[in-house]
This record gives sequence, structure tokens and C-alpha cells, in this order.
Amino acid sequence: MLSLRELNIGRLAAQSRTFQNETMIYTHGYGAVAAPVNKFTHEGLPEYYIKDIPPVASYPELRITQPRIYFGEETFNHVYVNTKLKEFDYPKGDINAQNTYSGKAGVKIDSFLKKLAIAIQFDGLRLFTTQELTPESRILFMRDIDQRVRTIAPFLTFDKDMYYVIAEGKIYFIWDAYTTAATYPYSQPTMENANYIRNSVKVVVDAYEGSVDFYIADETDPVIRAYAKAFPALFKPFSRMPRALKAHVRYPEDLLTVQSHIYAIYHMADPGVFYNREDAWEVSRVAIRQEEAQPILPYYLISKLPDSDREEFVLTLPFSPYSTDKSSPRNNMVAMIMARCDGDKYGKLMLFKFPKDRQVYGPLQIGIRINQDETISKDLTLWNQQGSQVRFGNLLAVPLSGYRLMYVQPIYIQASVGKMPELRRVVVVFGDQLAYGASFEEALSKFFPQISSLASEVVKQPTTTIEEKKTERKDFVSAAARAFENYRSLMGQGKYEEAGKALEELGRILNQMK
Repeated sequence: MLSLRELNIGRLAAQSRTFQNETMIYTHGYGAVAAPVNKFTHEGLPEYYIKDIPPVASYPELRITQPRIYFGEETFNHVYVNTKLKEFDYPKGDINAQNTYSGKAGVKIDSFLKKLAIAIQFDGLRLFTTQELTPESRILFMRDIDQRVRTIAPFLTFDKDMYYVIAEGKIYFIWDAYTTAATYPYSQPTMENANYIRNSVKVVVDAYEGSVDFYIADETDPVIRAYAKAFPALFKPFSRMPRALKAHVRYPEDLLTVQSHIYAIYHMADPGVFYNREDAWEVSRVAIRQEEAQPILPYYLISKLPDSDREEFVLTLPFSPYSTDKSSPRNNMVAMIMARCDGDKYGKLMLFKFPKDRQVYGPLQIGIRINQDETISKDLTLWNQQGSQVRFGNLLAVPLSGYRLMYVQPIYIQASVGKMPELRRVVVVFGDQLAYGASFEEALSKFFPQISSLASEVVKQPTTTIEEKKTERKDFVSAAARAFENYRSLMGQGKYEEAGKALEELGRILNQMK
């Protein structure tokens, strides 16, 4: 998980809201924070891989050498850089760290006509009375990436969510863009009445320079080929995207949502079944609040798929049977669709269909089971009092071998005053079994009693055992501990088959200990 630190000048004190402060000193955000999604501290807080100001990274790949953010999602005002005033970077003890912009973005204010045009558009006569501007000063405007990109290419349709990445020490925004049309023959309309959509463009924006690059990701799309001929200087081939950025390209959520909506009906190949909608699907629902359920949104996983020998980054969405009676929906799971994101497998879709003769619980059913569990229900009632509030994280359905699913549900507590959520419990569901603990490992270990009994077996050993027996038992305990750690490591990497073998090894050692 990655989040940028953009600057909110709206939080300046009233006496500090001067022209110089708002446009020449407080000009940019600084740095980012990042944390792995499957690790946290004993207090339930994130275990940061990037933290502090200036940002400190735990790994060299995450090191940020240019942390300043002049263009972003929450940066709306225009600013003047390279003025006689130093720009604020971050607080540093009793003083502030300062900097001068060295990029190439913006327009130089090096002539009377330019200053006049800028004054008419932005700050009026004030621009002629201020003493801080020099011939080297620049104005940076349209720094909101949404407005910036849409202004350049208004003929493209954009994904609801852009994302940011760290590559070669710099911060970039990547935004998926689509070519759409409403005139494609014999095609069902969807998504704002469009009946044609292709994810043909990847947009990359430099957070420091503000440069916008449009890369053609689908060269077979005739629409983007026509746009590329009309605007030859605007679009670049995907092969010219830097390798460090290519590694971050992912399958867009909006596209999979549209495809899933259509495929839920058109997966039926038999005309009779299709006409009667006998096997129609719909996106599975999940309980957002206790009183309502909504269609689940696509979510990303790192998982090992059946035809691969390593983990992949995939976008996932589950299906349930379509129900005409909305008061009595069918909430079991019938299929999962996965969009692949890595390397030469990018863009390929994989469908997992579950056997119809087997009950496979859907996300909403799992959510109901979690809320109705006697132990969890008592804790939730207690935590929802005394000035705190329970918040549920995303319910993840992780596919395993043999058409099995493992569900994982994190539960957070957030104080009514501080608004800082802390991870308190993790629920794991295997089939009809449910367990939860303070961590994923603790919840998982409850499915395997032989793991948790390891500690008690060691404690119960008599102190009067002869030296040979002591040495032998120590060897067994060491071997069991190694097998258990290996099991935990493999589970964390999603290597469930290898983890199963490690678990078998642990069981064999424990049997020998007995």
C-alpha cells in the first residue's frame, strides 16, 4: 500500500494565508509512505517500508531520490517557482528545510507580455506589484492531474482510479485510458451507453516535472491508431515506456467490471440456456454494513495460478448465480474471473468455475457467518462501545487447489476521536471451519492443533530426563520449529502446495516426538 504526501494549503492558519505563502513558499508535497498489506506491528499498526520525512526506505528499490510532488490528485492551486523566496520542504527541528525548483515544468515569466497574460488569467495587478519574481521565475498551473490529462486528451475515457508508483527514485502517476464508442454494430451498450471499449492507452505523469506521456498499450485497436495518425506527436509506442514503469502496469479495474457484467450473461453457449437465462451470473455481493449488501469490487491479489510456477499479480472478481427475486438472492459462489498483470501474460483472463454439485460459500455468506459467530459477535459488540468503532477490511477470497477457497477478513478498531484504525483480529475461513486470532498466522494455526501444541509439548518435558534424551528432544524441537517456520513462510508467499508438504513434515516430526 502506497500513499503520497501532498500539500493541503487549506490548513494554513488564517494569518498565514498570504499571497507569498500560498503561491511561492508552500508549493509542493513531499515524500510518501508505504507498507506491505500482510504485515503489521504488535499494536496493529502498519509496518512501514517507507516512512518519515525525508522518506526512509527499508529496501533500495523503494528509495525515493526526488520526493517533491508538484503535480498530484489533491494539488489544485497555481504556484510560482524560482522566485527570490525559498520553498518549504518539511519541518526540521526549529527550522524548516527549504528548496528551489530545478525542473522544467511551467511557463517562464521572462517578458512583459507573458506577465500580462498570466496576470489577466490568475492574479491581476498583484503580479506587477510583487517584488519576488525574477526573469527565471516560472508559473506552474493546472497541477491537478485529472484536469491536466483530460485537457490534453478529452477524446479518451479514463478509469475511475489512477495509481502512483516509485520507479528509479521518482514518483509517477499511471492512469488507464480507454477508447470508447456507441456505434459498434450488434453490440450491447454498457458504461455510459458505450458499446465498444478498449484499454488502449497507459498515461504516465511525472509528479515533479508534470510531463504527461501517452503510451499505446493496444496497437490492434483501430480507434487509437486513428487518433495516433491525427496526433502523431502525442502518442508513443508501448515499447518506449521505461522498463522500470512497465513493471508497474496492471489490468484496470473498470475494464474488468465491464467485461464481467457482460460475461455474466454471455458465458452461456447453449442458445436454449441463454434464452431462458438458466445459468446467468451476477457479481457476488458483500456486506458493507450490517444492514446492506453491495456488489463486490474487483481486488488485486498475489497468487499462484494452476498453470504457473510462481506467484503473479492478478485482479479478481467472484460470481454468484443471478436471482430474479432480489428479496431472496442466491449468494453462493459459482465462478471467479482473474485478470493477469505480469509480463507476457498481461491482459489474459482466466476463469475458475466451481462444480455445481458442491456448495461453495460466497463472500456475503461468509460475512454473515463471521457476524453470527458467537465469540466474534461478543467482541464486536464490546468494541463498538466505549468510544470505539469496528471497521471491516476487504474480504478476500483466495483460490486453493481442488476447487477450495480460503477467505480472509481483517477487523480493525478505530477510536471515535483519533480516527486511527488498528488491526485487532484476522478471520480465516476454510469450508465449514472458522477461526480468528490476533494475526493471520494465529488464526491459521487454529486449524492445525499440532502446531499450537508444539509449545506445550516442550514445556511439559520433565527436568530429570537423562542427557541423551534431552539432546534428542532438542533436535526434534529444532526440526519442528524449522518445519513450522518454513510452513509459515510458504503460506505467506501463497505457495500452498509446498506449505502442505512442510506441514506434513511437521506432523511427522511431532509423531516422532510422541
